[in-house]
Amino acid sequence: MGAAVLGATLFLAPAAARATPTTDGCQEGSFALQQALWHAEQALQAGEEQSVRDDVAHVVRDGAAEPYFLLRSGGLLEGLKDSAGADAIYMKALEAVKGGDPNMGHLYQAAALFHLHRASEAAPLLAAVRARKDALQIYTCRFIPVALAMADTGDQSGAIELLTAARDRAPEKRSIHDALVGLAFRSNDPARIDAALDAALLRFPTDVAFTVRRANLIKVRGRADEARAMLEKLILAGEEDPNLLGEYLGLVSGEDKARKSLDQTLKLAEAHPELHALAMLVGVEYHYLGEYEKSTLWLSKTGNLIDREPRIPMYLAMNQFRLRHQKEAEDLIERAARAGRPDPDIYYCRAIIAVRKDPAASVRDLEHYMRLTSGRPDANPGKQERVQQTLDLVRRCTEGPDPLGCVQRDVVDKAMALAFNEHLVALRPEGAPDVRPLQPGATAPPDATLAARAEHASRAALYSAAVAAALLALAGAAAAWRAKRRS
Repeated sequence: MGAAVLGATLFLAPAAARATPTTDGCQEGSFALQQALWHAEQALQAGEEQSVRDDVAHVVRDGAAEPYFLLRSGGLLEGLKDSAGADAIYMKALEAVKGGDPNMGHLYQAAALFHLHRASEAAPLLAAVRARKDALQIYTCRFIPVALAMADTGDQSGAIELLTAARDRAPEKRSIHDALVGLAFRSNDPARIDAALDAALLRFPTDVAFTVRRANLIKVRGRADEARAMLEKLILAGEEDPNLLGEYLGLVSGEDKARKSLDQTLKLAEAHPELHALAMLVGVEYHYLGEYEKSTLWLSKTGNLIDREPRIPMYLAMNQFRLRHQKEAEDLIERAARAGRPDPDIYYCRAIIAVRKDPAASVRDLEHYMRLTSGRPDANPGKQERVQQTLDLVRRCTEGPDPLGCVQRDVVDKAMALAFNEHLVALRPEGAPDVRPLQPGATAPPDATLAARAEHASRAALYSAAVAAALLALAGAAAAWRAKRRS
């Protein structure tokens, strides 16, 4: 993901998805336009170019007089590598700066000019505003788009200096801390990341987004128990933010982790029945232990959290699938997919559920999964390879004369789809013997049924490890990706 795309990501976040409501004056403007831009950013992450363009066109039309929205829209087109389209919108932003406070107008003009690679024209405008007494306090939020434009066009140090100066003059503005943390993560400098998070958490010690990022760093550095305690404290305080739950899931997902963690999580959930997030965590742990009915029982105790946390219907769907309740699994996975956030595992699971009935839909979902995970530094290479192999197999079936028969023969019966190995028990007709998973091109052993039974436990472990790794990757990425920005 290029710098311009990351800059756009720093801009974009819906008010409804904010972990900590912002009251620092950086949220303003049409809520409908904010939502349209957030939807466009989700579509950009999912590789859905036409959806991005449709949403951007809506914003440019309805927000033509607001440079703030135009700057954000230009960043989205840069994410599509449409430099000409982005530049046209930046020019509109320049033209939209009319009347009103001239200092605010100069800052928006400077941001647009930096994006247009006209730094020699932007710099004097920025300097003129900064020279005004108390400008960093009066126009704090307006410096954010300028700094991000500077970073996107190569001046990372200048962007950090500008935002640091603004933070020092207005430390109560959460959005400035948020932008600095984002730029620090973009720099990949551990010392800079620690310093930015230290400053943010000193000012906002219970902020969910900052805590999740700190916990992720601690986990990566080998202090998983400390990370869990940090996140658990927020969950016990009643927080239910998806990023928080996703990061916590990364610490307890997988058979080995779930087995070690279940007693502790179960005690907490029984002591706090009002906390739906704890019921979810118990349900997920039971899922990884293969106790699908218990998992469903606990996931069903999550109340209206199911409508805000798409992984709940996702795990419920896979429980029903493993129990051979196909229709229930289909309905639940659709509910998860409608949640509006591009969670890669939702599409992976939907591909598994659909493969025997609609191979073409399975192909589309596997392609969607690959778009959401490819190129991300936290992606699981092993799982990506398995999904790509599966995608190639199922796509080959859709190109032949008998897609359904081909899927049954080459994906299910021959157990060649590596991404689906863990689910073959549910994919095969009820009562049919297990078949040993084979590498593409391999031949079956003399007694495939006995071999499959001998390896059943190892396949289950492989499944747990693969999905756990994917959830770990997703949780870490989500905490960075959905950090909230306002200008």
